[in-house]
Amino acid sequence: MKKAVLVCMVLLAASAALAQTDRVVTPIPAEPTVRNAAVEPLRAAKLEAPDGETGLFGYSEMDFAGDGGAKCPQNSLIVGQDTGTGGGTYFFADLGYCDPANPARCRRNTAESFPPKIASDPSITQPIRCISWYGSYITGDNNGCVKPAHSFRIRFYNDSGAPNYQPVISSYVASFDVIANARVVDTINWQGGGASLKYLFWVVLPSPVNMGRGHFSIVSNPPTTNCYHLLGHSTDGGDYRVWRWYETDNVLELRTQNDIGYCLGRYIPGSCCNDWTGNCDPNSDDFSCFYSADMGTTPPSGRFTTGACSSFDPLCGEMPGACCKADETCTPNMTRAACQAIAGAYWRGPQTV
Repeated sequence: MKKAVLVCMVLLAASAALAQTDRVVTPIPAEPTVRNAAVEPLRAAKLEAPDGETGLFGYSEMDFAGDGGAKCPQNSLIVGQDTGTGGGTYFFADLGYCDPANPARCRRNTAESFPPKIASDPSITQPIRCISWYGSYITGDNNGCVKPAHSFRIRFYNDSGAPNYQPVISSYVASFDVIANARVVDTINWQGGGASLKYLFWVVLPSPVNMGRGHFSIVSNPPTTNCYHLLGHSTDGGDYRVWRWYETDNVLELRTQNDIGYCLGRYIPGSCCNDWTGNCDPNSDDFSCFYSADMGTTPPSGRFTTGACSSFDPLCGEMPGACCKADETCTPNMTRAACQAIAGAYWRGPQTV
């Protein structure tokens, strides 16, 4: 994975309108919980600016040459594009959100294509059963907020084909109402003021979606008062085409600031072991295990098998690691339980030395 560091001078274009529509952000780095750069702290991003406004901004960025989902669960990955790690645009995607310039336009949808470059990439050949994305919740004045649940409606649409390659929103192929899994991966400072949390969401769909290409939309539903969901951006080398519309008029609008970060995966059932906690879930899947047990720990602490929990070798919770004292003198090859039995010692983690 190639990384390049870009350092830019900051030039912020702020306006009242920008503070009310899809926003600009400068995040605060969170406590490191990164597995192989799977969730690197955002250095800068922005909410979608109104028509005619671009909003100049600067940042120090870790940029990844388009790896096409290199940070997705690789064993179950079908297609994806990684979350942005620098400047970019977040898009409102919430059935409670209305256009600030025209409050009669409500129930905001935002859609991304699959495969990422829908005009040229080959069609996918496996049924879609798993999906993940990044996002945030904010109020109208750019402050973080909490939804009663991580409740979403996910829909899949056919593609119109050339020349526009746009979603056919007059009808959908599949629609699911789901409660997503979520974990906090960063804290975001909005350019217009205020702060909110950056979430990683993932879900296993109730049934597979058999489509070779098309578009999907993810919206927060049911609507909540003054608390809106936004989809996080991607700079992973897609086609920089995002479609948005309000259900009150269904007028499609193309946005070309950047893409949306996502992973689409196939369903591989099995058992998931978290060697940090020693817990094994016999009713998991490879896609979910990556996010719930593996990602966010260094070294990785999650293991997955298509068999039963009893098939792990060593058994879940018995993976050895370094047991250390306050002076940082360590004894290798100790389990967590054995280390915790020693007064004043702490376990560094599975597979550590």
